[in-house]
Amino acid sequence: MVCICEVSIQWSEQVVEGRKSIRRTYTYGPVPGCATLLKENNRVDEDAPKKAMTDGMTKAFSHLGLSADVFMGAFDNIKYLSKLEEKYNVVIDKKSGVVTPVKKVISK
Repeated sequence: MVCICEVSIQWSEQVVEGRKSIRRTYTYGPVPGCATLLKENNRVDEDAPKKAMTDGMTKAFSHLGLSADVFMGAFDNIKYLSKLEEKYNVVIDKKSGVVTPVKKVISK
């Protein structure tokens, strides 16, 4: 037995054309997600709906290219992380993945 869900992602943007402001809405999906409803001991897994939702969201976001660097394993590359740190002015903990903003010192 499995738990199945369908995930759709919707986003919008505000576009200014001349004097008009137009809101465009986009939708991608549905993308299915699934998880086993029963655990190994044949008991119901209460987290199955959450697991199915996470599975569907991960698939949908990966189809759109979001977090592609994570799926491609780029975060295992120290040079890639160094470039991100420099570009976004942050420090990335190589073990935990925690990102900390670097405070800028302003001199007069």
